[in-house]
Parts: sequence; structure tokens; C-alpha cells
Amino acid sequence: MAKEKNKLSDREITLTLSGGGIRTAASLGVIKYLEEKNFKIKKISGTSGGAIIALLYAYGFSIKEIEEFFFTINKWDLFNFRFRFNSILSLNRIEKKLRAFIKNKELKIPVEICVTNIKTGKAEYHNKNDLIKSTIASCSLLPYFPSIEIENKHYVDGGYSDNLPNKNLSKMKYLNISVNVNNLPNEFSYKKDVLHRRSLFILTQSAMKRAKKRADYFVNIDSISEVKLFDFKSFDFVLQEGYKKVNDVLEIE
Repeated sequence: MAKEKNKLSDREITLTLSGGGIRTAASLGVIKYLEEKNFKIKKISGTSGGAIIALLYAYGFSIKEIEEFFFTINKWDLFNFRFRFNSILSLNRIEKKLRAFIKNKELKIPVEICVTNIKTGKAEYHNKNDLIKSTIASCSLLPYFPSIEIENKHYVDGGYSDNLPNKNLSKMKYLNISVNVNNLPNEFSYKKDVLHRRSLFILTQSAMKRAKKRADYFVNIDSISEVKLFDFKSFDFVLQEGYKKVNDVLEIE
């Protein structure tokens, strides 16, 4: 018999964060709301940009500190000026910033980082060893960024296999809140770059229906679908939209 889950009023939950570039800042708005309502996150998981937030929160960083980390990133950090790995983009600088930011801190809560094994095509959920490297792998969106090698295996963005990694968390006794920020934009044209981005959105949503069913509360932040992946200027707007949406879904007094 499945273990009975607690009630939302118990204030103990698990939290799952989807990928979606800078739109994952909406997840910080969700966490801000949960903290204000005295929820305790017992375990957190994430993919891509959501993996960065999940990792930093698991290490005990505050919302303000996580915001500050994102504001240290600029679009030039994503360019690979040495053109290694046959790619003009790289996450090497982001990895260095993550390592410098986290330094020797210890995990405060369990975390799972979703990555895609490029050989098997399957999702893997990393919860130990070099979690920073796994987080970078989870953000490695082909063909923009090269794959990341971990223990002789190559990994790419977790969104290709599971953009809302609540599979393991939904089995726990705690209620799971899953946050999706990766909705299909309304804007459409037949320009090559627009079609490319749109195809990626469609691909990363392939497993969303199953993940939505597993979540006890599904927070779908559809008001930010027009925000581009690397539009850092929209950070504050996106964060506030996450805060408002989770309030609508949970309706906690």
C-alpha cells in the first residue's frame, strides 16, 4: 500500500523546478511565497535553469543571494572566445562562477539534478558527487552548448528527457509542488531562429503531461511565455509572476 501523504497544512513539501532560461526566475517567486507561508522544503529537484536555483537553494542560499548570483551573469559569459569543442557558446564561465559562489558550503537539503545521457537518451537524476558539474550538464542545451563529460559519460540538458523532474519526489510522503515556466510562446513566424526555438520548446514539453499528473500541485506560469531564454532584463517581472501564480494555485491565508 502506498504511503499516505501529508496535508498541505502540514507545511512540509517537495519542490520541482522546470528549465526555461531566465524564466526560471519565476521559481524564485514561488520559493519566496512558500517561505512567507512557512513551508519547509524537504527535497528539491530541477532541470537546466531550474537546476541552478535548486542547487543554490539546497546549499542554503537565500532568495536574495540567488538573485545576486544571477545578476553576476551577463550574456558575454555564455560566449566561448577560444572556440573550443567546435562551439561559439560555452558554460565554462558559469561553472567557474558557481564554484566560486558555493565554495566550501555543505548541502542543507537533498537535491536532484536532472541530466540527459546523450548515449542512452534517458534522464538521470544526480544527487551526489560533483553536483555543480551535473548542474552545468543540465543546462547544456544542444546545439547551443556542447555536451558535458562526467565519469566518462556525456550529458546534455535535462529538458530533453525530463523538463519537470518530479518522478522521484512524487513518491515521497510529502506533497509535491511542481513549477513549469516553459510554455510555448504565442509569437510565431517562419524565421529560422524562431522555428528552432519553438521546436526546442515542443521537445522539452514532451514529458510534461506525465509530470503534471504526478504533481500534487502544478504551478504553470504561462504569463511569461513571451520572455526570451536569455532576457536578463525581465528577471524582476518574471519573479513577480511566479509569486502571483503560486498564490493563485495554493490560496494559502
